[in-house]
Amino acid sequence: MDNSIAPKYSWDDIEFHKTFQPQDTYLTKILELAAEGYSGTKEEISALTGIPTGKTSGKVIPHIRYAEFMGLIDHEKDGGRFSLSLSRLGEVVFREDKYLYENVTKLICHFNICDKEDGAPIWAFIYNQLPNKLDEDIGNAFIASKASEYFGRAVEFTVVKKAYTEGFWKNVRLMEWEDSLHINSQYYSNDCKYVYAFALLKAWERYLSEEREISVTQLTDVLRWNRRFGFDETETMNALDELAADGIISLNKQLPPCTIIRMEESENVLGSLYDTLI
Repeated sequence: MDNSIAPKYSWDDIEFHKTFQPQDTYLTKILELAAEGYSGTKEEISALTGIPTGKTSGKVIPHIRYAEFMGLIDHEKDGGRFSLSLSRLGEVVFREDKYLYENVTKLICHFNICDKEDGAPIWAFIYNQLPNKLDEDIGNAFIASKASEYFGRAVEFTVVKKAYTEGFWKNVRLMEWEDSLHINSQYYSNDCKYVYAFALLKAWERYLSEEREISVTQLTDVLRWNRRFGFDETETMNALDELAADGIISLNKQLPPCTIIRMEESENVLGSLYDTLI
């Protein structure tokens, strides 16, 4: 658990989603516009896509922000106009799974939205500030207290809770959340091998770019790679062994603790995200 105080997020960043969960159909519409390099107002985007919006609320802006926090698009805002473009990851997702059906897609979107610097603030809080517990309950009162301390005011978790238990991420079963939060431990899945690889390399390039060799402690405490995938210590090493067998990393186990050597760049595995799917 990181005991730092929150960066100075604006309230628009913290509760960008308003009361709206991410909906795959609306995210697809945003991706379609981004693929065209579209620029327009939220009203124009609504008219083109059917995503509802209003003067002070609506789902257009939340879904632009969702797509950005998921790492799928880049956007710039100039006055009331939004200029949209696909990220490199977004290009691959749009080509291979534009309707965001596959768990591969949902998992990389989850990994990105939980990033401690580039992710959505409430998602990042859950995966970086709460106790690093798998298959254990974290009480709602404790979460609310920690969140108020971290953000400087009370925050609402209903949208996040429903997104994982009822909505966009339901099928990947990353968490259960009623009276308490229960983050489920996960097993390595060969279908997601290149998601694990891309996420590891991308986070490594983001936070430890000067280091070609890192410790497992840096992997878990700095990159938070295993935490976001729900891997316990055993499954973390299992996943690393699989990536090493594929030549993506190399493991030095001669002396404890084990170290990890980067053998590839994220760009080189990005195009393989869906290669293991039948």
